[in-house]
Amino acid sequence: VYGAVAMNNTMCLGLFLLVIWYRGLDWDFSSEVTTTMLSILALGTLVCFRDTFPLIHAFFSLGIYPVAIVLVYVLDNVV
Repeated sequence: VYGAVAMNNTMCLGLFLLVIWYRGLDWDFSSEVTTTMLSILALGTLVCFRDTFPLIHAFFSLGIYPVAIVLVYVLDNVV
């Protein structure tokens, strides 16, 4: 399952970057991409060694969202 997820995410990001490059668009989404990658790595690290997931993982997953929003704000406005 994780191989298909990784392949899908890689293909979608690659196509997105290809469209941006081909049309010569400006790239100003660095904070959003950084936050997304950190969120994926955090959750992936937590669940990659398990077959079943306890309820606490759901709370951790839900907790990533507000942290990601704050991180995007900090990266856009403070850094």
